[in-house]
Amino acid sequence: MAKGKGAISPPLPPDGGLFLATLFTVIFVFSPLYMLLSLILLCYAPCRLTSYLFAAPWIVSALLPPVKLYDTLRTPFMAGLCNYFRYREIQETSDEEILQMADKRPVIIVQMPHGVIAFGGICGAVYPGRHKGIMPRFPTAVASILTKLPLLKHTMGIFGLIEASKPSLERRLKKGGSFVLYTGGIAELFLCTPEEEKLFLMQRKGFIKLALRSNAEVVPVFLFGNTEVLHAFKHPVLEQLSRSLQMSMTWIWGRWGLPVPLQKQIVYCRGSPIGLPHIPKPTEEDVNKWHAVFCDEVRRLFEEYKGKTDYGHKSLVFV
Repeated sequence: MAKGKGAISPPLPPDGGLFLATLFTVIFVFSPLYMLLSLILLCYAPCRLTSYLFAAPWIVSALLPPVKLYDTLRTPFMAGLCNYFRYREIQETSDEEILQMADKRPVIIVQMPHGVIAFGGICGAVYPGRHKGIMPRFPTAVASILTKLPLLKHTMGIFGLIEASKPSLERRLKKGGSFVLYTGGIAELFLCTPEEEKLFLMQRKGFIKLALRSNAEVVPVFLFGNTEVLHAFKHPVLEQLSRSLQMSMTWIWGRWGLPVPLQKQIVYCRGSPIGLPHIPKPTEEDVNKWHAVFCDEVRRLFEEYKGKTDYGHKSLVFV
């Protein structure tokens, strides 16, 4: 891929990936239901072999830790996901520059919007042009339940995950470690519309405070198309339940009304570092100032590059 400010990767051939995209979605949607049915079956028929055979995948997954498979992510088979979503990248800051930055200070790559499933981030992980040093050094911070729930923890664990809790992130930053963070999380799942990208960002300032205290740099990434590949049934009760559990608890669908992602374009757009200073004890004024700088950079990214994607008609709203 060409390097430099706003470098754009060439599109990949539009073949393959449907199986992988559907597999990730089906596991994401049905894992909680399968776990619940397994528990019910074991409670009502604890002496039947069929109960244990049905629950075997869940039981095995519960007992075993997740495994990071960075080499597997770099195979042509996994790159089929990029092909399916016509994935492209726009980089104002290259992978090499990110790694050089991370050698000097921690780096937080802040990606948005989250979408139903963050296929933009998944494609970014398996993208053939990705520097092999990025994934091991930049695990993704996720809700704690994704690191513990059977099947899901193994499915998503191949990418390398850490808990997005404050103590977990503080520990990593103190060790000089970097990570990827989705600021909007599940809250954004219920916000976006076909005409608007709504980012749940105005109340999310903790990552800026954490970065200031830890001498970390912040690099924004906008994932065009991340909210287009799947739709979610929106209801206040389901939204509250999903936010409480920190995972999707609503019906999602794509092609044919099924949990099969739509073949929409995804563009990973990485901006420039916002230039955070080191402030060991930041005041509220400090946090607000640099949060505003971050928001301005996200808006600039969106407005400058949306015309190079399929989503030039969309507007950006901070919530």
